[in-house]
Amino acid sequence: MSSSRSGGSGGSGSRTRVGRYELGRTLGEGTFAKVKFARNVETKENVAIKILDKEKVLKHKMIGQIKREISTMKLIRHPNVVRMHEVMASKTKIYIVLEFVTGGELFDKIPENLLLDASGVLKVSDFGLSALPQQVREDGLLHTTCGTPNYVAPEVINNKGYDGAKADLWSCGVILFVLMAGYLPFEESNLMALYKKVIVVILSHCIVVDTHPHVCWL
Repeated sequence: MSSSRSGGSGGSGSRTRVGRYELGRTLGEGTFAKVKFARNVETKENVAIKILDKEKVLKHKMIGQIKREISTMKLIRHPNVVRMHEVMASKTKIYIVLEFVTGGELFDKIPENLLLDASGVLKVSDFGLSALPQQVREDGLLHTTCGTPNYVAPEVINNKGYDGAKADLWSCGVILFVLMAGYLPFEESNLMALYKKVIVVILSHCIVVDTHPHVCWL
């Protein structure tokens, strides 16, 4: 698949085409990818296209993460999850075509992968840092290091295996904290300092028991 440009001969009004999609404005941009607004020229449907640079993906050994994200989104069909329409690729780029969510981000001050549609319905996006039930090992635990650093549970950081459902509860608790307080409970510019803060706070303020590893009075 290749991209092309369409429009007048002057070039100023031309648009880039990727397959049957005409690319528009940039909706967001990160270290390894950018998300662009696009329109299906056949159906006139608005979509968002996540564009990843293959060279960067290979250089930073992210191919497994990208495959996991695509596999996860193929499996999920839920009204509160951003739908993936299709995946395309060129010699240099990977294009993930997603449902276009018009309502903006859930948090105004802190960019997140939690979006709202035009009706105010929550939509979860971006499953690059996720784990699937098929990845559970013989000990019944997950060992995949995943999750957005500020939201990740301490047992995931410890890298000794974790229960996925309980780790997700921790992440939901962090989201609830941000909704109520307006800022993250754990935040450091240095990743190792962030992880250390999470573990130290847990050891200082939580009662750890087998069934409920995060009974805290914070």
